[in-house]
Amino acid sequence: MTTNEEHTVRSLDAKRREQTPQVLARLALGALFTVLWIFLWVLSIPMPVPFLLNLFAYILFFLLYWRLVFRLPTVRAVELAHYGMLALDIIFYTVTVYFLGGASWLGALAYVFGLIFTNAFLDLRRGLVYTSGASLAFVGLVLLEATGAVPHYVYLEQGALRYTDPQFVATTIIGSVGVFFSIYLWVNWVGYQLRRERDGAVRAQEEVLGARAELERANAELEELVNAQHAECELATAALQESEERLRAVFANVPVILWAIDPEGILTVSEGKGLKALGLKSGEAVGLSIFDVFRDVPAVLDGVRNALAGKSSGSDSAPITVEVKGLMLEMRSTPIRGDNGEILGVIGVAMDVTERKRAEEALRVSEERFRSLYTRTPGMLHSIDASGRLVDVSDRWLEVLGYERSEVIGRRAPEFLTEESRHYAETVVLPQLMKTGHAREIAYQFVKKNGEIVDILLSAVSERDKDGGVSRSFAILTDVTERKRAEEALRESEARYRWLIEGAPYAMVIANGEGRIVMVNAETEKLFKYNRIQLVGEPLEILMPEHFQEGHLGHRAGYLEHPYTRPMGTSLTDLVGRRSDASEFPIDIHLSSLKTDSGVLVTAVIRDVTEQKRAQDALQEQARRDPLTNLLNRRAGLVAMEERLARAKSEGGQFAVLVIDIDRFKAVNDVFGHEAGDNALIRLGLLMAELVGEDGVACRLGGDEFEIGLEDAGLYQAVLCGEELRASLQHSLEASSAEGGPKFTISVGVACYPKDGATMAALGRHADQAMYAAKAAGGDASRAWSHRATGQAA
Repeated sequence: MTTNEEHTVRSLDAKRREQTPQVLARLALGALFTVLWIFLWVLSIPMPVPFLLNLFAYILFFLLYWRLVFRLPTVRAVELAHYGMLALDIIFYTVTVYFLGGASWLGALAYVFGLIFTNAFLDLRRGLVYTSGASLAFVGLVLLEATGAVPHYVYLEQGALRYTDPQFVATTIIGSVGVFFSIYLWVNWVGYQLRRERDGAVRAQEEVLGARAELERANAELEELVNAQHAECELATAALQESEERLRAVFANVPVILWAIDPEGILTVSEGKGLKALGLKSGEAVGLSIFDVFRDVPAVLDGVRNALAGKSSGSDSAPITVEVKGLMLEMRSTPIRGDNGEILGVIGVAMDVTERKRAEEALRVSEERFRSLYTRTPGMLHSIDASGRLVDVSDRWLEVLGYERSEVIGRRAPEFLTEESRHYAETVVLPQLMKTGHAREIAYQFVKKNGEIVDILLSAVSERDKDGGVSRSFAILTDVTERKRAEEALRESEARYRWLIEGAPYAMVIANGEGRIVMVNAETEKLFKYNRIQLVGEPLEILMPEHFQEGHLGHRAGYLEHPYTRPMGTSLTDLVGRRSDASEFPIDIHLSSLKTDSGVLVTAVIRDVTEQKRAQDALQEQARRDPLTNLLNRRAGLVAMEERLARAKSEGGQFAVLVIDIDRFKAVNDVFGHEAGDNALIRLGLLMAELVGEDGVACRLGGDEFEIGLEDAGLYQAVLCGEELRASLQHSLEASSAEGGPKFTISVGVACYPKDGATMAALGRHADQAMYAAKAAGGDASRAWSHRATGQAA
């Protein structure tokens, strides 16, 4: 985060926090008036009910405002919300005054309290605007009542037309405005004294942030200058390398290797005493390809290819250090360009830095040992003498607090603490350190050079002289500022997470990697009728034991080895949940898991789909039914009969099919109308359903044709069923003869398994043929397919 962004965030946070005392003051005022109203009501002293309702609205508004202001994204938005709040504040006071009697000193008291609580938090200009607005509102109310534009609200007895008396109106206006501006001047004077110190600190902080930004810009400019100077030096080096012939004799006696290649990689120069260490002589490699000479050293070949591509090695970038035949060579290469910028070749130099690298490594090890106390600790270090003055500090100490070493050595360590921490160090920690020789994990607040506060944990041990006194103390300090911020952020995140879970419209269950419940929300308690105390610590399968016992949930979710290790979410349907009272209901569940430092957490979002299942079942049933007769339709009926025929075949039983058709149904429609025809179909369907019951299948094939399937029924039972249906129809028609409806008859055809056919297609076709045989014989009869030629009924 940049300095400007940090300043913006702090300004927004400060502006938000300024609203809290203002809201609390108004909530206290609302509570005070509410208690007063109740107190007077208990004493049977009348107070206006609208006044109490206004107080409730006042308190509710400021609770909502307090919540809203911490969600606004900018300082400007907070300021606009604040102005709106002040305007509504005046409106609340004006309504309060009106219900307290309007043009009266008792009513003006509401403005007085409002001005006291408001002006304490406003500067002179804003306070003046607010006070003027309150005054105008009150004067306007008084004048509106005085002129009769607004009816006067009376809750206590008054004199006749007292509020229209000009002297009373004038004294009320003058006195009230005088009180208002007196409070304004006094409260703002007090507030000014408090704000002056705060504003000074804010300005000082802004100046420090500005200086910090200026220092960063100066540092960037200095870095650019250093880079430019470095580039100029490298250009000078390149110019010197172009004097190949003049330096050849020099390199012949210097332990370096000078080489040059053409664009094809052929060595044109190979000089230097360093060649001897590689088993080569000066000029011996000229004419060879550098890719052959160094084919076993890929780093050298990569540098050459980069140089041929126009990229330098060792000028704008670090030199290449490679190991060749036990030697450490530091190689630099630079492309040679023509006047038009084309690559004419590459010139390079390699230096034997074996001894230097060994010396550097030995020096590095020595320095690491020497500085291990200051560089390898995760915290900061400092040492103090017996008087508490700093003797030495680590680089990390200086880096964190932003000081130079010369600015801190010799100063007392408590000087770098906040006032509270300094007092604790002087009175408790340092005396204890001098006495016992140690102090462990003392929490301090240090003040950085730029004024920022950092949280530090300090542990110290003392070194004693020959007389037993403390001569020097060594302290290890750990910056825990970010850790404290992270802990606070974690607490806030957990609070938000719990709020989201509790506010979810579905049941949510959190389980650990072992499948035990660690958290549930209120919807879970409501859905499963458990108390969350009963669920926490229990296995997840307590809510759906059937699926866990069968391994169904683990397999469906893809958790083959363990049901709580898959990171992606998985949705499962057609599951059964079990409540605390052992009642079961259909559920859908969405499982997802997250790996944390403490293990795996599984989130289960559970939905009660009882109503959804009912709706689905109703739709499925509706799709199977004939809309007019409510019998099974053709497709559903034939499927049901196929199932029963298959069962009869497997069990060696019987199965009968009856096809029913209304005789001369067209005449019914033509004479009595289609509505009467529909009623006839409905009547027949009801009689069929009643006759068959649960033991058979009744369906409408289409038009006036129906079909019945009977299990465990032979020819006799099937024909008897047809005759019973005909008799029931005639009885029903006779019972309703007074209604004047059409009289009609039916013809029934019968076919039985296994004698008349082995498939539904054959049985249906044969029963249909038998039915038409009955119609041909005059109708109103039942015929079996096996007796259709003889005209016998059975």
